[in-house]
Amino acid sequence: MLDKIKISLVSVLLLSSVSNASGFKSNSMGGITTTIKDTNAIFNNPSNISKKHDGMETYIKGEVKDNDLINNLDNLVDLKIQDNVDKIIQNIEDEVNANPALLTQDDIQGSNTYDTRNNISEVQKILRQLNENSFILDTDSGVSFSLNSFSFGVKNTTTFISTVELNPNRTDLSVTFNVDGEDYYYIYNPETDVYSKITESEYNEGSLAKALDDNDIYSKNYIESLTEIPIGYVYTKPLNFKYDNFNGDLNIGGAVKFMYMNLEKVNLLLDEEITSDSFTSGFDNDYNFGIDMGVSYDFSNFPLYITLTGKNLNSPKFVFNKYNETIKRDLELKYGMSYSFFNKLITLHNEIDLTENYTNYSYDKKLRNLKFGLEIEPTNWVSLNTGFRTDLNNNVNNTYSAGISFGFKWFQFGISAETTSETYDYSGTTIPRQFSVGLNLISKW
Repeated sequence: MLDKIKISLVSVLLLSSVSNASGFKSNSMGGITTTIKDTNAIFNNPSNISKKHDGMETYIKGEVKDNDLINNLDNLVDLKIQDNVDKIIQNIEDEVNANPALLTQDDIQGSNTYDTRNNISEVQKILRQLNENSFILDTDSGVSFSLNSFSFGVKNTTTFISTVELNPNRTDLSVTFNVDGEDYYYIYNPETDVYSKITESEYNEGSLAKALDDNDIYSKNYIESLTEIPIGYVYTKPLNFKYDNFNGDLNIGGAVKFMYMNLEKVNLLLDEEITSDSFTSGFDNDYNFGIDMGVSYDFSNFPLYITLTGKNLNSPKFVFNKYNETIKRDLELKYGMSYSFFNKLITLHNEIDLTENYTNYSYDKKLRNLKFGLEIEPTNWVSLNTGFRTDLNNNVNNTYSAGISFGFKWFQFGISAETTSETYDYSGTTIPRQFSVGLNLISKW
């Protein structure tokens, strides 16, 4: 049993080793998409497509979020499960060997040390929490082109989610041993250091060892890969009013995108020896089309920009017959605005989600984000950005982002990073529970 526990921790950790905002400015300003005027408008808000921003951008972003899975597995290793469980088994065997008459009693008082009892108690507590833990690895990459009022792009988002499936009713520290051809079953209570006699049926239903024998504990892994190929166009209409302050450009943009999704599920049985038979996997795919639209107004006489964006207006569905499962991309509505100061040296961005949606960094909870961004461009060859994002539903912690891009107009390099306010201790080092890094190459014409 102990070897299986140890192997299971290592196997899940190794397998785990194997949002969707696009582009440098968005990734470095809290994930704001609606007010960003660059070639990635084809992915974020088609009303921002403009001949003023002709060019190309390619980017790649990686994001990691540990919802206590890796942390708890690491803690289990630090607690030395095998050594401590060996001690509680050896302890009852020593007690019975020294006094066989104890087998006639319902309870046997142990003599384990405080450290052993405390460690075993922590192990049991962590095991019962594993069902609520997850590890998420997300990659996002793409390339976009913009020329006059047209734009084209290709992007891929791949999300890997790893969990541990464990029956919470089968985590008892039960032991069994044989004396003179007869099997005995006991359950250990680390708080009282007492072994209590149980039936074979109770052992089979609640024992962690039996759960491992029955393959009732396994790593469940989910891989979703979505490729989008959008083509977009924007129509711009200058508007003039009696009051000049309201003059500006009305932009109406739309994009049609081909969407191809792969779905793979891999279950890893936590066997004593990890072999090809330990894996069960399946793969399926489907395709559909999506529609994005955006409306924006760019004031001429003062630097205010307002916009409304709708993504996946047709709520495209992907049907996976192999799993008897359907995945739908729900409608997303966002409102944004930006205002510039000092001849566009500094620009403030604000965006709010008008709908609740699942995201790549919170696959099991719907979020409604409020975002703020700060953009500083002292020259046309350098840009400094920072941003903040908070969930109005309070399902995830606040996140902070920053980035810098530099270079000539026709070739710039950008790097961005994002982290959460929540941290935890991993092997003696304090690290953020969620973080991401993005790299970008930008060319403007």
